[in-house]
Amino acid sequence: MEKPAVQAPPATGAAPGAPATRARFVCVLAFRDRRPLIRRRPRPDGRRARLPLLRRRRQRSPRPPRPRRFILVYNQRRGWELPGGTVLEGETPELAAAREFLEETGYEVMLEDRLPSGDGVFFIGKLGRRRGMPADSDIKEIRFQTDLPAEGLAFPPAEYQKLLATAREKGY
Repeated sequence: MEKPAVQAPPATGAAPGAPATRARFVCVLAFRDRRPLIRRRPRPDGRRARLPLLRRRRQRSPRPPRPRRFILVYNQRRGWELPGGTVLEGETPELAAAREFLEETGYEVMLEDRLPSGDGVFFIGKLGRRRGMPADSDIKEIRFQTDLPAEGLAFPPAEYQKLLATAREKGY
């Protein structure tokens, strides 16, 4: 199987000169890009279509941007969780995160930020192109969420909320 291309994110939270410990697991919180409001369809003659001018009758107050949606997978044994898994021998956490994400979701991921946590590493990234169906047979559903589900999480909600709050502070 071909290894996915991964950009190494900057290591944050690690003290300079600290001994590097081997991560046992990785998890990826991947956000979907915001979609454009208007999609232009190509004209048959190849020219660009002009957009109609719209008039607004009254001034609207600016709205805060809606949070981007992130991906969760439903593991039939554990419940809703972030895509991720174990780091194999001789594999970097970045490669393990990209591999596990592709296996569990069928999407590529571009890793943006790294958050060390205990004996694992959490990554924040952007969702890439779809490469097929999930290869993991335990994954029964993939869902795009703007917030955490109320029930059915595989791990304590505090862990997810802390990671999601950190990502939102960074502008995701």
